[in-house]
Amino acid sequence: MIKKFLALALIPVLALSLGACTKQTEPQSLYGFPEPTTEIHVTYHGSGAVATYSFTEHDDMLPIMQWYYGLKLKNVAVEPAAVEGNEFFEIMVNGSNVFAYDNRGSKAYLYVNDLIYEVKNPSNPPVDS
Repeated sequence: MIKKFLALALIPVLALSLGACTKQTEPQSLYGFPEPTTEIHVTYHGSGAVATYSFTEHDDMLPIMQWYYGLKLKNVAVEPAAVEGNEFFEIMVNGSNVFAYDNRGSKAYLYVNDLIYEVKNPSNPPVDS
C-alpha cells in the first residue's frame, strides 16, 4: 500500500520535472522592442559576403519584430561549435546591438543577453540575404 502511494505521489513530481526540461522560453521575456522603435539594422554574414539592411519605417520594421516574437526557443548551456556555411545576422535596434541569430540550416541559435537559445523553428529574419 505504501509503495503504491509513493508511486502515485511521484507521478506529478516526475511530470513537473519533465515539463521543466522542455519548457520554452518566450522571446519577449528576453528582449522587447522599445516604444518607439525608430530604426532596425540587420547585418548579414554568409557565403563570404556581408550586407547591412536598414529599416526606419514602422511598416518595414514590423515583419522583423513579428519574426522575432514568433521564434520558439529552448535554453542551451554551451555555445555550439563553430561551423562553415552558416548564415549569421546581427540585429541592432535604436543604435544598440540587441541580439544575433545564427542559422545553420536544420539548427539555429539566438544570442541575447549573453545567453544562447536553440531555435526550434529556424527561419531567417525577413531581409533580402
